[in-house]
Amino acid sequence: MATSPYDGLRTFAAELVGLAGKNLLLLAEDRDPRVRAAAINARTWHRLPSAVPPTAAADPHPRVREAYERATRLVMPPPTTVDAFLAEADEDRRLAASRAAPVFTH
Repeated sequence: MATSPYDGLRTFAAELVGLAGKNLLLLAEDRDPRVRAAAINARTWHRLPSAVPPTAAADPHPRVREAYERATRLVMPPPTTVDAFLAEADEDRRLAASRAAPVFTH
């Protein structure tokens, strides 16, 4: 599916859990921005080759840049102190921290 001539199938393949690294790279560098955006997310972020993040950050298509922003925002460690939690401007990160992160008062 990662090499299908159909953009929709390649987009679907990019969202599969356990996709082989070489296929993930292929999709992250795809000609279609929807496919590139689907391949760049918090679940795949740590598996992407080091050349992909800077390319995604500068991608000419806004959908890919938005995928990069979402992936990097979620990859950053959540706030772990009350002060950091209160200072966090990103609502999604505050919500994630309130659900899962240990919060210390010191």
